[in-house]
Amino acid sequence: MTPQQAHTTLVSAGFSYERHQDIIALLSGGERARLQLLAINKAGTNFLVLDEPTNHLDVEGIERLEQELAVFEGTVVLVSHDRRFIENVANRFFLIKDSQLQEVSGIDVYYSYLQDYLLRTSSSQLASLDDVCSTLKVPLLQADLTLLSDDDLYQYYFEIEEALHQKTSGTKDYKRLAKKLEELEQQIDGRLHIHQNLRIDK
Repeated sequence: MTPQQAHTTLVSAGFSYERHQDIIALLSGGERARLQLLAINKAGTNFLVLDEPTNHLDVEGIERLEQELAVFEGTVVLVSHDRRFIENVANRFFLIKDSQLQEVSGIDVYYSYLQDYLLRTSSSQLASLDDVCSTLKVPLLQADLTLLSDDDLYQYYFEIEEALHQKTSGTKDYKRLAKKLEELEQQIDGRLHIHQNLRIDK
């Protein structure tokens, strides 16, 4: 791609010419998402892994992402808590049950299973924040998140997220968990992981 083509592409995505030297890290979440979508279109990728891609996106950004995925000709594996987004873009649904990956007939089946699981979980089994943190490699409340590997960040994120779902909103533990989850979300940058030039051929 020539410099002129690059400028034209950025302008078409809503980035004025004056902003083409901006530092990517200083862009908003929605702007970075738009930039990543450009990379998808130009990389020739046919396999995407999306982890909570709608986090921090405004309505316009989510709609644009849905449009891009609708015309994407490859395979997309995504994890999201945004039910509307899932319903708009996904056509196959999986859950992890008894340590095995199982395909279910639709999103309603998945949410029904999740609801039943939560109802069957007694309050005596709900982990406290201290119990959760004690199982981690590094005490989470004291950990310098900027020094952790991506794998550790995701491990912490999912463990804290699971514990948060088991807490009563407004309680002390809930607030501490929610604050830590927010810090983790800020560290897990991108949300949309693009493996440039990855192609999976039959």
